[in-house]
Amino acid sequence: MTEPIRIIQHNLNRLRIASHQLAEVCRANKTDIALLQEPVIARGKVVGFETFRQIHSGNKAGAAIIIMNSEVQALSFEQYKTDYTVAASLGLNEHKMIVVSSYFKYSLATNVFIEQLRPILDMEARTIVGADVNGHSTLWHSPESNERGRQVEDLVEDYLLHTVNRRGTINTYDRPGMGTSNIDVTLATRNMMGQVTDWMVTDETDSDHRVISYKVAIARTRPEPGPIRYNTSMAYWNKMLAYLTMNVGNVDERTVDSHADGLVTLLKSAADISIPRTKPRNQNKGRQIWWSPRLTELKKTLERSRRLGQRTGEPEVYREH
Repeated sequence: MTEPIRIIQHNLNRLRIASHQLAEVCRANKTDIALLQEPVIARGKVVGFETFRQIHSGNKAGAAIIIMNSEVQALSFEQYKTDYTVAASLGLNEHKMIVVSSYFKYSLATNVFIEQLRPILDMEARTIVGADVNGHSTLWHSPESNERGRQVEDLVEDYLLHTVNRRGTINTYDRPGMGTSNIDVTLATRNMMGQVTDWMVTDETDSDHRVISYKVAIARTRPEPGPIRYNTSMAYWNKMLAYLTMNVGNVDERTVDSHADGLVTLLKSAADISIPRTKPRNQNKGRQIWWSPRLTELKKTLERSRRLGQRTGEPEVYREH
């Protein structure tokens, strides 16, 4: 399957009627994958989805994944399954991606669930996380961040994740007497940037959480090039420095993304003209021989600045950093 897959993400709040309502919505929208939090499970099956393949830990599970399209090949990561986090690999070979459903139960410490996500993210695969994080953050457009939200922000920073939530939509949570907020979050790894589209929030069920839906390109938009190695023992460092100095002013700074892309392109070009290449051998995928811990720190700083600009909506704030 190479067409975009349709994903719905929803906290059912353990309501049977909401589960039936969501099943109808999924069928009407031809949903491929449902990422559920606080599902209603009876006799080992999520209510309303009994005929579909399911991944969860049992009747008391806080998270579940429903595979509604039989053409989507899914493999459960049993080693990472808990009552609150489940993950599955979708597709085959170069079209693989991972989907995760996670419920950050309010009565437990946020770090419990963050540690459940880390080994999944450590695989460095193309990953989408649908989670009720029960925390506020300006990253997902809450008015301000609280302690729970800040802990999730640290996870986002550690793995350079992208927050898919869009500004200007209705809030993801609304309970009469308790107010409205954004606590349901969609996160994507950096290698999924641009492949998650049509993210929206709609009010479809009797749950106090709203339904989140989006599309994901399960196939890569283009083949990834093989790893490149450079013979640094023959590098012309002065030539590289001169090239960077001469061309850094040409980087497009009009938007956060264009600035980041421009810097990456500039570094690659500088390496190509000043460091001879060697044939790759036993090289980790995606790692360049000239990459260093210092560049990793600079990359993290750039990501923090990008997210700051994303929060404020003001490019000037990004440029200041």
